[in-house]
Amino acid sequence: MTSIVPIAYLSCLSLILTPITILLVLQVISFNKKQFNLLQLMKKNQDALFPKEEKYRIAQIYISNKSWLLALILLEDELHTNSHIPIYWEAKYNNAIGFILQHLNYTKLAIKYYKKAHDLCPGYIYAKQNLDKLTGYNMINRDSRI
Repeated sequence: MTSIVPIAYLSCLSLILTPITILLVLQVISFNKKQFNLLQLMKKNQDALFPKEEKYRIAQIYISNKSWLLALILLEDELHTNSHIPIYWEAKYNNAIGFILQHLNYTKLAIKYYKKAHDLCPGYIYAKQNLDKLTGYNMINRDSRI
């Protein structure tokens, strides 16, 4: 009887820890793959200027890694330094900045960026969806405080 208890304990412990370990390993692999892709992009265009599509992809990688400041700097820099950016891409950049600000709990500022993205390109549905979610969320919070 006493020899069964340690075996049962270790079996239960391994059943609990094995899925957790697998999930952690998968997360590390995903993170390393994104970092590798980012390094490949940077090596490929080391001397050349990044086109707007690649800057946006790099910003998405930063966002998925929760490197909010790096993504924000990259997106804002592109908006303020490139005066010849197409309206669709300007809307995408503003939407991404709004997304970052929303996750950093700067709700009012995020709404401004979502509105700007929607005003620039009304056909860009992600800005409208994000704006609707955020303004609907704010209305619910206002009603609950009354």
